[in-house]
Amino acid sequence: PEDCAVFQCRGCWAVLGDSLHLCALEEQRLGILVCISECWRPGRGWFRALLSQRASPLSAGVTNDVLCEEALMVGLDGALMGCTYNTLSCRSCGSVVGFVLYSAFRDLAYLRGFFCFFKNSIFCYLLKSKMVIEASKVKFPAVTLKD
Repeated sequence: PEDCAVFQCRGCWAVLGDSLHLCALEEQRLGILVCISECWRPGRGWFRALLSQRASPLSAGVTNDVLCEEALMVGLDGALMGCTYNTLSCRSCGSVVGFVLYSAFRDLAYLRGFFCFFKNSIFCYLLKSKMVIEASKVKFPAVTLKD
């Protein structure tokens, strides 16, 4: 597809995922891109699968360079206030690049279990033009999870 992009860590340029697995428009309040992962299986040991993910790059939506922290965090302020989530970090440099929601209020519940990358923590390498740009400046085709 024409709009293909590779997501890279802003801190070290490690490849984190790709737009082929983009499954929702960014949530404006959170400034995120939402990627699907084959590891998410509600109620079936999903977290253990997530932690032990050994997929080859780009085959599961995210690469081995994305580390899902085991500890659950609780949002104390902002858009994630009252939500519990696991932090996503770059395995190469340790930068926080996003989160996986574990529990959330109704308006964010549709994001549970998906890899949510902070747009301000990643760059996008656009395959067609061979350019690197800030994720916040990329417009991907409309997709939604809210149905």
